[in-house]
Order: sequence, then C-alpha cells, then structure tokens
Amino acid sequence: MFPRLKGSWQRHGVRPGVAGPSERSIARGSVGDLMMLKRRLTAGAIWSFVEAWTYRLCHLAVFVLLARLLAPADFGLASLAMVAVMLAQSLFVSGGCSEFLIQKRDIQPVDIGTVFWLQVSIAGVAMLLCIALAPIVGPALGYPDLVPLILWFAALLPLSALAAVPDALLRRSFAFRTLALRSTLAVVVGGACGIGFALSGFGVWSLVAFHLTHKVVEVAVLWCSQPLLPLRHTSSAVLREAVGFGAYSSASRLLQSIEQLIVRATASVIAGVSAVGYLHLGRSTLDEITHLLINPFSRVAMPAFAAIKADPQRLQTVLRLTTEASALIAFPCFLGLSVTASEWVPVVFGHHWTNAVGVVQILSLAGLTYPIGNLDVALLRGLGRVRLEAKLSFAATLLLVALMLPLAPFGAEGIAWAVLIRNLFVAPVRFAVVARYAAMDRRGEVIAAARLFLLAVVMAAVVVAWQRIAAPDLTDPVRLAATVGVGVATYTTLLAIFARRPLTQLWRIVRSRQSGEVTEPAPAVPPVASDR
Repeated sequence: MFPRLKGSWQRHGVRPGVAGPSERSIARGSVGDLMMLKRRLTAGAIWSFVEAWTYRLCHLAVFVLLARLLAPADFGLASLAMVAVMLAQSLFVSGGCSEFLIQKRDIQPVDIGTVFWLQVSIAGVAMLLCIALAPIVGPALGYPDLVPLILWFAALLPLSALAAVPDALLRRSFAFRTLALRSTLAVVVGGACGIGFALSGFGVWSLVAFHLTHKVVEVAVLWCSQPLLPLRHTSSAVLREAVGFGAYSSASRLLQSIEQLIVRATASVIAGVSAVGYLHLGRSTLDEITHLLINPFSRVAMPAFAAIKADPQRLQTVLRLTTEASALIAFPCFLGLSVTASEWVPVVFGHHWTNAVGVVQILSLAGLTYPIGNLDVALLRGLGRVRLEAKLSFAATLLLVALMLPLAPFGAEGIAWAVLIRNLFVAPVRFAVVARYAAMDRRGEVIAAARLFLLAVVMAAVVVAWQRIAAPDLTDPVRLAATVGVGVATYTTLLAIFARRPLTQLWRIVRSRQSGEVTEPAPAVPPVASDR
C-alpha cells in the first residue's frame, strides 16, 4: 500500500564510529560532496514545501469546515483539553530526544533503540499522569466536561512517541517525499472522520475524532514506509547523552506549552470559553501560515546547519539565504492577513466568528517575527546549543506572564497584545545572542529583511487605501477576492522593481532542482553501523 523503501539497516550500514561518506567529505571540504549536500538540501526544501503545502492546505480546509460546523465554545473546550496533553507531548514530540538523532554526526543501532524506548517510556508515564490529573484539572478550570476530553486526548501521547523516531530519521536523511505522503494521507483521513462526526452532531467530539484518526494514520505510514528499526539494544551511555540533549531541547517546547496553558486558562477565567475559541482561531491561523511559509525552510535548515556547523562561512550563507526566502513570502502574508481580517474571517469561518477579528489582526502582526526567529531556533538546535535556546525561551515565557498581568483584564484582545509585545521584544534579543554566539556578521540579513518588510508595508498601505475606495455594493466574497488581487499585484510589482536578487535566488533554487538529477536520498534512513 505504501512505497516501502528497499534495503535493510545492515545493507546500508557503516562501521561503528565512522562517519558516513557525506559527513567525512563535508569535513574535508570536498567539492563534489558539497555539491551533493546542496542538491540534497534543495531537494529536501522542495519536498518540504510539498509536504507543508499539501498537508496544510488540506488541514486548513478541514479546519475551515469544522469551524463553520462547530461553535467557538467547542473549539475553546478542545483547546483547553489539548493543552494539558501538549505539556507532556512537548517532552518528546517533534524535538527533544528525536533531534538528538538528527544533529548527531554518526548514529548507530544502539542510539535508535535507546531513544525509541526512552520516548515510549516517557509517553506511557505521561499518559498515566494525564489520566490521573484529568478529574482535578477540569473542575479546577470550571469546566467538568474537560475530563473525558483529556482522557481521550491522552491517547495521542503513545501514538506520538511511536512516530517520533521514524520521523526524525527521515528528516535526517532529507526524505521529505515520504514525510509529505505521511502528512497528506493523515490529514485527509482524519479530516474525513472529524467532518463526518461534526455533520452527525457530535460537537466537540468531532475534534477528538480528527486528532486521534490523524495520528493513527501518521504512525501507520511512517512504520510501513521504511525498514524495521533496530530496537533490540539500548545503552546507558547513550541514554545519558540523549537525555542531556533532549532535556534542554524539550524545555523550550515545554515552555511554549506552558505559555498556551497560561493564555487559554486566563482567557477562560476572565472572558469565558468562547474567548479561548477566539484565541485558538487566531493562533491556528498564525500556525497555518507559519507551517506553509516558514517551517519548510526551518525544517530543512536544522539538519543542514548540523551538517555544516564546522564551516562558519557556509553556515552564514545558508542562514541568510533561508532568512531572505522566508521573509520574502511571510512578511506580506502576515501583514495582509492583519489588514484584511475584518473581511476574510466572516467569509471563511462564518459570521459567528466575527468577534475573533481583533485577535486575528493582532496575532498576525506577532507572526512578523517568525521568519528570522524560527531560523535562529533551528540554528541553535543544529549547532547543539539547546541549553541557550532553553534559557531564551524561559525568559520569553516570564516576559509574557508579566505582560499579561495588566493586559488580561481586556479579554482575548488584551492577551493577544501581550503576545505581540513579547515577540517584538524577544526577537531582536535572540537575533543578537545568536549572532554573538555563532560569531556571524548579520548586518546583511537585517538590511535584506528590512527592505522586504518595507515593501510589505507599502503593499498593506495600498490594500487599506483600496478598502476605503472600493465600491460598497460589492458582496463580501467579491470584495475579498478583489482586495487579495490588489495586494498580490502590488507586492509582485514592488518585488520586480526593488528586490530582484531574492527572486533570482529563489528561481535558481528551483532551476537547480529541475536541471539536476536530484531524487530523494536512498535509503530514507541515515547510515548506521551494523547491528552486530
């Protein structure tokens, strides 16, 4: 059913303690293998975009349909229940010990087995903890209906643990084609299940069905698309090394989950569960755009940074290229979402979400810090500086809590303002810290990003002017389509006049993918030592 990769771990293995051919050649600076890394990076970036766009567009369609079928209070309840599970999930999913396998130069079967069983054990304990605390958390927040939701969402923890190591190994080898298949199939099947439940009148349980089905399909595809993992052996030395790395890497994600818990719990206490739904809509919109336009760069950049971290000059070149490319696309989208929110939110999600417009506008502006910030995080993880990243995340969380104290009484919009102010303050601090640690001159990035930001501001100004003079008798969908067309035409014209170099670089990347014989690396798992 799935395109299972040929071969076995022994056939594709290397001797223990010896780096794979690409790593050895990169360390020596071999021109041929550097070109191979460039081709793999290019192919990985393109397949990462394919994964992001196919998955996120399908996910966005499911989200829109569910938002039109369900009430804001349903999303608010599910959001509160999910955040309790996210606290435990952040310990191992999409990072932590999994990134230990990505950034490590040479991995062996004992590394894979140790990390896998470590994460499965953490997931089991976390699930039991969620089950034990659910009867306490729900009534404490004032919503007893949260208890069964938390119990069902807790099943996501062991499923996520089963997916974490296969996902990390595929990312390490730039096998984003397989990941694209995984993501798309999972969201299509999960979305069909969730929408079917919503049409049948199951309310908030439609979101439970969507998430659980999505994760089950994801695990099935990951395990059916590659050779069986070597899980027989574990090592206490590897365990200590993985925990040492994963503790700090997971700390950053744990702090993000704590942030979400604080934000949603505060909103539910002050403004009610519908306000949580409005914040969820704004945050989900921000996340969808981030996954579409920024994460494809950061996901590929992290293993690339790890591969070339011994070459500061090449590291800076890759960082600047990925920063310009992501800013080129993300800046106009975030600004456009903000200035047009009053038009597209009711059209897309329905008029029962009109009260979320202000939250969406503010959080969209907060996303302007993501093109540079997310790549800075990827750079720190690729360099193995997870402790520094954890410290920065801790400081950011404390700042958000301090800002929420005076702003939370203003409801969901006040909390959104706290997030925006925090992001605007933390982004330049992180930028300076990364530049100092990596010994990089990042003035070129600043100038390039500032130029693209100014072009996006001009585009937003033109859109606002169009909104004021547009014919008032236009229907909402027609008015929205015309506004988007004006914005796209304006920004494209500005890029053609004032920013040809970033456009040329993106075109060269696409051409290099088309002209080179670049296919997904085989096998889609990294070379490891013999299991013997």
